[in-house]
Amino acid sequence: KIEIALEFVKFSENEGSLGSESQSAWRRQCIGAPRVVAFLSDWVQSIMLPSNEKKSITGVSDSNGTVSETGAAKRDGGFNESSLDSRCWFLLLHCLKSEHLQSLNLSPNVMRSAAGTFKEAAASWESLHEESKRSNLRELLVLVSECLSLILGLHGRAYNFNLEVWVSTSVSAVELIHKVLLATAVSGEDGDACLNVASLVLEAFANYLAVHPNPKNAFTIFSEKILEPLLLLLPVVMKFVKGKGSQKDGIDGRWTDRMLKIAVEILSNGLFHSAHIDGFLNLRSQAHSTEDKKDELTPKKRKPTTETYSMMKSYHKHFFGKLERLRLDSRNSAFVGVGLVLNVFVSKVTKLEGTLKKSKSAKVVMQDRSRDSGSKEDHVESHVTDDRKKDGDFAGQKGEVTEQSAKLTRADESVRKSLFDMFAELMKPLLLSAEKCFETLSHEGSEDIESVFSNACYALESINNLLETLLKGKIYLRAEDTTEETHFNFLKKISNTVLMLASRLLQLWSIAFRSSSPAVAEHILSSRSSRGMDIMNSSSRIAPLAKQVFVALQFFLDIEYRVFQDEMIDLWLLLLSYLAFSLSLEVEEFQQIMVLAVLQLGHHLINVYSELRQ
Repeated sequence: KIEIALEFVKFSENEGSLGSESQSAWRRQCIGAPRVVAFLSDWVQSIMLPSNEKKSITGVSDSNGTVSETGAAKRDGGFNESSLDSRCWFLLLHCLKSEHLQSLNLSPNVMRSAAGTFKEAAASWESLHEESKRSNLRELLVLVSECLSLILGLHGRAYNFNLEVWVSTSVSAVELIHKVLLATAVSGEDGDACLNVASLVLEAFANYLAVHPNPKNAFTIFSEKILEPLLLLLPVVMKFVKGKGSQKDGIDGRWTDRMLKIAVEILSNGLFHSAHIDGFLNLRSQAHSTEDKKDELTPKKRKPTTETYSMMKSYHKHFFGKLERLRLDSRNSAFVGVGLVLNVFVSKVTKLEGTLKKSKSAKVVMQDRSRDSGSKEDHVESHVTDDRKKDGDFAGQKGEVTEQSAKLTRADESVRKSLFDMFAELMKPLLLSAEKCFETLSHEGSEDIESVFSNACYALESINNLLETLLKGKIYLRAEDTTEETHFNFLKKISNTVLMLASRLLQLWSIAFRSSSPAVAEHILSSRSSRGMDIMNSSSRIAPLAKQVFVALQFFLDIEYRVFQDEMIDLWLLLLSYLAFSLSLEVEEFQQIMVLAVLQLGHHLINVYSELRQ
């Protein structure tokens, strides 16, 4: 049936195939009829239905779920072979390009079929070594892209699918982009086809979130389903944007720039929608009230208040709950993208505050103008006024201006405190992960040392990303800290954790090297013995981790140097010990990482305290 429909459509598109003007006129009248186009569209969509919504589908895959050479097997998501058939998408594209598009009944299953295509492309991406198979996949993705472009781009308002469909399709698009960017060998043409169609869906999803009628419901589903895939994708995209992805990878920079912009829009509209962003701005008051109640009353005696009840029921908890589950599941790689989440939050709040300030300033200007016009009228009525009254009016106006300025200053301080509270909430799971790694490294056990080093490296990189946003966003100001120096103490806690981890890493490195006598150690370093390989392996694991430590310490020097005021001797001993040990290994690749990192931090440390001395 598909072949017959395909021949019919191709025949209709050939202008001179009928040979006579009457036959050509008949063909245009027949194919152009809305009923024919609508029938063909409904039929194609019906055979592209997900298999779990159809009673019977001809030609589905076997029970093992194996994929045929054309990539047309039924997969875990319930997609049948027709949804992966380029001929079906060609037929649908023909209907979408017709002049009777308004008469078409487009089902959400079109998006589900597109999601099936993304899943198939991601699953088979690295295994498609033959050019013919890659060409077939590329042709399929181009057709899907053209169809979705017509549906979402030109007629997105007419065909608005529900949230579940959007989320499931967007998750598949994110996973496809992630797979393509991580691929070892990417053909430019093949990669462009994947990235184009996936970016098209995500861009439309960002716009959908911005105008969603129920942001609360969208926030909950967003946090549970798409947050983790998006967090896993962000560091990969950032690597290419910052220039770390080489051109030989075949990825055009315009794609990664576009994807980063889309990711920011998705986070802004999904997590920090203006309808519920105030919930993130009240984290401090809620947290402090809860802690006070825990101190005052035991859990049995504590009475539930309206404030605590609303806090417990707040759907903002879904976001932090998701982060906590990621930490408990040791999904530490997902936290690397949390720095960008904080950056998006800071940008959104700053933008909203700027708009609010402009509106307040405009209101003050209007009040001043009305006051001036009123004073002129009074002057016309009575030009004789008391000098003392004039002085009093001037002082009153000056006091109003001062009060308005003070209110704006207090508002800025309140916003910065809210931003720091958000920073602290995002930092807490990372501190727990870093402390867990420190405890594991401090006790010899059976836990996989590779995973411990990997988790520690992810935790430190994530901490650095948050510290970078804290610094660039000017979130922490010493003058605006509380009298108890709450913010400073929290920064001190982070720096202490980083320093403890740095000390433990140096101990492990020294143990791996000094367990042998000096003569044996020299022989080990000059040979490829098993002991030498152990030292080399430990160095390859510790060096990148130590580099993240030094990056964090540099951030603290710029943010708040006082966190080191009691540990200056220990800090210098740590730096010199790392430097001496790195040079003693005489391994060029390790020296390039470690020596440069140590010298950069030492140089920065000297400059900071030289400026303070002056």
